[in-house]
Amino acid sequence: MNFKEALGLFKKVKNSKYTAETLLYMGIVYFDKGDDKEAAKSLGEAIRVFKGIGDEDGIARSLNWLGRVYTSIGQGANAIRYHNDALSGYQGLKNDEGIADSYYYLGNAYEVDGKLEEAVTNYKNAITYYQKVGKTSGVARAQTSLGEVYFELKKYDQSLNEFTNAYNNYKELKDDEHLAYVEYYLGLSGENLGRWSEALKHFSTAVSLWDKQGEINKEAEALHHCGIAKTNLGKIEDALKYYEQALSFYRQSGDVEGEAKVLLLMGNSYKKFYDYKTALGKYDESYRAYEKAGSDEGKAEVLNRRGLVKMATFDVGGALSDFTEAVGIYRTMRNQKGIADSQVNYALASIENKNFREAIRSINEAIRIYRTIEDIYGEGEANYVMGKLYNAQKEYDTAIKFLEDAIRLFDSAKSDVMKGYALIEEAKALKNSGDYPRALEMAIQAKGIFTTLNDIDGLTFAFKIEGEINLAKGQPELALESFKEAIKFAEKAGNTIEVGRIGNLSGMATFDSGKPKDAIKYFTEALQKASMSQDQKLEAEIKTNIGRSNYALALYSEAEASYREALSIYQKLGDELGQAIVFNYVGLTKEAQDRLDDALADFESAIGIYRRLREQVNLAETLVNAGRIMFKKEDFREATRYFTEGLRAYRRIEDELNIAHTLRWMGKAIYEQENYRSAHKYFDEALEIYKRLNESEYAAWVEYEKGLTHRDAGEYVEAQKQFKASASDFSKAGNLSGQGMANFELGDAFLAQRDYANAERSYLDAIAILSKTKGNENILADSYSHLGRTQEYLSKHEEAFEQHKKAYKIYEKIEDRSGIAYSANRMGVILRTQGKYDSAGEKHAEALTIYQSLTDNAGIADTLYMQGKLLAVQLNYNEAIDKFNQALQKYRDVEDKEGVARTLNDIATMYDAMGDVEKAREYYQESQMVYRTIRR
Repeated sequence: MNFKEALGLFKKVKNSKYTAETLLYMGIVYFDKGDDKEAAKSLGEAIRVFKGIGDEDGIARSLNWLGRVYTSIGQGANAIRYHNDALSGYQGLKNDEGIADSYYYLGNAYEVDGKLEEAVTNYKNAITYYQKVGKTSGVARAQTSLGEVYFELKKYDQSLNEFTNAYNNYKELKDDEHLAYVEYYLGLSGENLGRWSEALKHFSTAVSLWDKQGEINKEAEALHHCGIAKTNLGKIEDALKYYEQALSFYRQSGDVEGEAKVLLLMGNSYKKFYDYKTALGKYDESYRAYEKAGSDEGKAEVLNRRGLVKMATFDVGGALSDFTEAVGIYRTMRNQKGIADSQVNYALASIENKNFREAIRSINEAIRIYRTIEDIYGEGEANYVMGKLYNAQKEYDTAIKFLEDAIRLFDSAKSDVMKGYALIEEAKALKNSGDYPRALEMAIQAKGIFTTLNDIDGLTFAFKIEGEINLAKGQPELALESFKEAIKFAEKAGNTIEVGRIGNLSGMATFDSGKPKDAIKYFTEALQKASMSQDQKLEAEIKTNIGRSNYALALYSEAEASYREALSIYQKLGDELGQAIVFNYVGLTKEAQDRLDDALADFESAIGIYRRLREQVNLAETLVNAGRIMFKKEDFREATRYFTEGLRAYRRIEDELNIAHTLRWMGKAIYEQENYRSAHKYFDEALEIYKRLNESEYAAWVEYEKGLTHRDAGEYVEAQKQFKASASDFSKAGNLSGQGMANFELGDAFLAQRDYANAERSYLDAIAILSKTKGNENILADSYSHLGRTQEYLSKHEEAFEQHKKAYKIYEKIEDRSGIAYSANRMGVILRTQGKYDSAGEKHAEALTIYQSLTDNAGIADTLYMQGKLLAVQLNYNEAIDKFNQALQKYRDVEDKEGVARTLNDIATMYDAMGDVEKAREYYQESQMVYRTIRR
């Protein structure tokens, strides 16, 4: 007999109690079968019959079951009404177990109706009454449901507490089926609290229990969460083993969406492992599986993940395509958060592609959405990306504003990880704007956050930016220490790309420390990493830096070879900026080899690209480089043209220091055109900037160069003033070489005015300073030589001889043959005044031999003249006249009018001494005529 037959029989015999119970039982059976319509119908009839016979217990039981039917079809409001009626009935009957059941089912109904706080209240009431009647299974069930609601409310601590209570009760009941479920949720709660070890323990227990029960799908779910826990514990290889097991179970059970989910997680793990090739393969598989499962949302998530990996592998076009498709899917689904997240990713790729307008459009849409849906974290991320964008556009103040907003929002969202990254990005902006103290402060804060979190990736980037700041502020040794720490963390994370990038920075720091040979070692190691990660742009940058290091070592062929390799890569990548940078460096290398025309061609290639890209900083620098080439070619007018254009470019970007440098070059070029007043104007403007910037050493050089212009204009008093100021500023800057040179030139300025006492003092100061330096032997020798000449004028012949002797020895050491000859001649002159004629003759003969080998006609003329003077003092007049005539011809050859006039006068003196008055008068008159042309 079935239920319908039994029901008919009870109705015939008019047994209402049995009829009602049978209708209730039929409703329960229909409910269990999922036939909600028939269930509701039977339960409604049961209530009517129970009411007819006044069976309050039957009414309450039927009401609870009817409420459960409405809960199952999502009609929470109706369910709540029925459960409340049941609760009233049980309360009237003082049936505590019935009251407990009613509260429990009310909790279910409120959940369905979205009123979670009311659900919490009812589950708590249910627990109280189940405990009162000692129904452990009821307590456990209500605790489980309460834990689920807390989980949904993201109150994970409370969720964990309730699931723990439920676990203890199910364990007491030896209810493995529910134990597995609770273990799984304990794992989820721990996962959301970041308690990965605890989560892993619970997921592993759930796996074991579901394995015994043969629940393959549930076991797969727990396995893939084991993988997530292992990933977050840094055990990525172990995570992948869990994912493989989960994938196998999902495939066995035919759960395509589960398969897609695990493949996505596997891709994420390989990405974290920096195995981008395998990650892309897994994402492709996941995309196809989601497509097969008909899950557009899953496809969109894969597209976002895959796009980020494509960016990391320099496939920006592919990334943009994926993000665009993801945005389209989310728009169709009207998933606002999905649209915003995808637009943020699209903006990141657009920044990489230098399409800043598109990036701004995408981020602005994302920010509007995040504000509408009140997603603080998302808004923080959008502001963070906007900060990156303005950093890339070199608008650092705007970048800082957005990044400070991002940090505030991440604080509110309690996202320390993203706060750390925002601090790093702000540190970049501050570094680039020259605010190094604040930049370091941000970097240190980021280090603190990532240290607390034990976030290896975060620590990599925090130490990296710290190193970059120290490098920018001119502290390469400190920078290198930070880079070493960054590499250590990058290697620990398996981040080959960053190891290569930071290795390149380490090489730059070593190079800036004045160790180009050691820098090449860093660059070579970094190049291997760049090659492994297929980062061609990094390869080109490193090859460029290897070229710079070889250039510093004067290994010009090796430098050019490295530059050629870098240029080839940049051309293949279509990277015009990279090409221009290399052209500039190649130009510098050729300039160092005096291949001036070739160097100019390379500088012009760079200038053309910089103009096209509107790269003002690099354009200005290269224009000045080209100007310097024309300066060396002595085409000072063309040099001035380049410097003028370079100066305009530097003024546009308000780079004061380089404005001053270029003004200095302008002054030098105009000085060479003998336009001294105009040269002074440029020197004065450069000097004013250097003084304002407290650049004492550069100020000293301008004062020195300005002193030269006054000297050459015959303005010796003003020249002395400039050389004194120059020496003082060199002293402040600690530049002994410059200080010595300034004192030397000061001596020359005094000597030109025949102020021999001050000249002597200045040369002695120059010698005292230069003797403490290395690499200044030529100017030191000149200082001894000029001091000797000054002391000759002061009739300090013995001291003068010693100075020339010292000069002679230094000239010998540095193989300056012209200097040796000059010193020999001056010693010869002093020996002549001392009556040591033979020794004097030997010195002049030595000087003549040297000057003749150098084909130095001016030196030959002076030496022949001195030989004539030596013969004259020995009364060998005819031989003296012969020497003077030889000297006269050489002076005429080199167009030295003063030498011609002086020699003619000495020949006249010889003839006068020989009694040939007519000849003497003839030579004397010719001498006076030459002197008059000089005076004009």
